[in-house]
Amino acid sequence: MFSISLQCKFKKQSICGFGLIELMVSITIMAIIMAVVIARHDKFNGAILLRSQAYEIALQLREVQLSAVSATSRSGNYRSNLGIYFDTSSKNSYIVFQDGASGVVGRYDSGEQLGAQGVLDPRFEIRAIRRGDNQSALSNVSISFARPDFDAVFTTSTGSLGTLQSVLIEVGRVGATGNATDVVRYVEVTASGQITVKTANEL
Repeated sequence: MFSISLQCKFKKQSICGFGLIELMVSITIMAIIMAVVIARHDKFNGAILLRSQAYEIALQLREVQLSAVSATSRSGNYRSNLGIYFDTSSKNSYIVFQDGASGVVGRYDSGEQLGAQGVLDPRFEIRAIRRGDNQSALSNVSISFARPDFDAVFTTSTGSLGTLQSVLIEVGRVGATGNATDVVRYVEVTASGQITVKTANEL
């Protein structure tokens, strides 16, 4: 008789649910975990999208470079210099151009646009254009290529940058500060024609 009453008592205790305090603690723990997961997920997505935008610009530069050194025009003559023009006053776009008969060779001049122009995702912008040697800022730069070399030529609206070895196009998230990998990426173009995407730590 005594053992039967103990079994019944044990069964009654085992079917009891959460108490109010236990339930509140469990919900709080779940909410904290969900907040951490969502925050990390947003940061991860931001980094992936930013990297994709930087690679899109790098790919456009590579396509212009290949077209400049390998393609001929319909008349059978080699094309003039091709390039891309970046300007910090137009943070959400850049211009693909072909050198015309007038103007400075290798520099973008009004009316030299070629085909569809580059437009950035509205969440990102061209924050700055920097010299590769001392990181000083440039307001604009034309990066052009000419047959037969893959070499890049750097020119600003005021003239050639001469022996400059590289230029950095800084692509960043709109409204974000700092230089974390989910905030800023750099498209580096060297005078020898190499085009790479880098983080701040890789510069």
